[in-house]
Amino acid sequence: MNRQINALLAFCEGPHDSAFVRIVLKQLMNFSVEKLKFSEMPSPFDKLFETAVKTHAAQDMSLDMAHKFFLPDTVLRNDNTIVYLFNCGGKTQYSKIKTLLASYLPLFQQAETFAQGAEEITQSVRYLFLYDTDADGLQRITEKLNQELETIEDDRFINN
Repeated sequence: MNRQINALLAFCEGPHDSAFVRIVLKQLMNFSVEKLKFSEMPSPFDKLFETAVKTHAAQDMSLDMAHKFFLPDTVLRNDNTIVYLFNCGGKTQYSKIKTLLASYLPLFQQAETFAQGAEEITQSVRYLFLYDTDADGLQRITEKLNQELETIEDDRFINN
C-alpha cells in the first residue's frame, strides 16, 4: 500500500520570500528540509521533475537553460505533508508557473494509476502564491494573479 501525501506548491516572488517561508516552516511549523532524488518524491512529482530535466537536458545546454524549466528550490516535509518551494524570479514570471502547472495538472489526475514504484502518492494539492505588494497594493496583485492564472491550457485554474 502506498502512503498518501498532501502537497503544497508555494510560488514565491523571489529568493528572499522563499527563504522567509522556509524559515517559518522549519522554525514554527516543525518542517524539515528534504534532500530527495526525483525517484524518491511522491507520485506524480517523481516523474514530472525528472521528465522536465531529461527533456531539457537533451536540448542545447546553454547558460540560460535554468530558465527553460522550473524546479523547486527547496522541498520540506512534516509527516504526510510535503511543501515544494519555488523561486519564481520576480512577480512577472507567470509563464514559468503556467508551464509547470500545464505539465503537472494532467499528471495529478493519474498520480495513483501510474505511480510505477513510487512509495508515496500525492492525494491532494494546494497552491500558495507569495508576492510583495510593493507600490501596487494587495488588490492590484490579486487582480493580476487572477488574470494571469485564471486558465491553464484552456482549463479554469483559479475559480475565486
